[in-house]
Amino acid sequence: MMEPLLKLPNDKIVKEIPRLYYWLEEDGIVCSLGKKTGATVTADETRIVLNDFEKLAGTGPGNFCLLSDLTYSAQNNIEARKYILDRLPKMLAAFAMVTASPTGLVVSSTYLALKNTLFPVKIFDNVEEAKEWLRQHLPNKKA
Repeated sequence: MMEPLLKLPNDKIVKEIPRLYYWLEEDGIVCSLGKKTGATVTADETRIVLNDFEKLAGTGPGNFCLLSDLTYSAQNNIEARKYILDRLPKMLAAFAMVTASPTGLVVSSTYLALKNTLFPVKIFDNVEEAKEWLRQHLPNKKA
């Protein structure tokens, strides 16, 4: 059985909804870990999660970086995808994805190749490399 690359922390407040765990790291990176549910994610669920991300990290364009483990992530329905494409550019400084699933890597790469983003996006197979890359894009990063 394939395990996610991102692990639930013992030293953070972890929020949980039916399809996802998420938390804020000390450096300001919001992390999300999908659950193995197989169910499609709706636009309403997406709104709840993105609103919570802003509560964790603050509001405003380019305000935070997101690290998502897509190993168990569920498919988003069309309304959820539209909402994500509209909302994320108004929130994120950068977006890193990690996955232990070869299929997840291919799907993510293909999806990203088709969409233009207003923030840096990169796919990794290593959590620490993803976090290091995200730290370069944090809005509070000192020059």
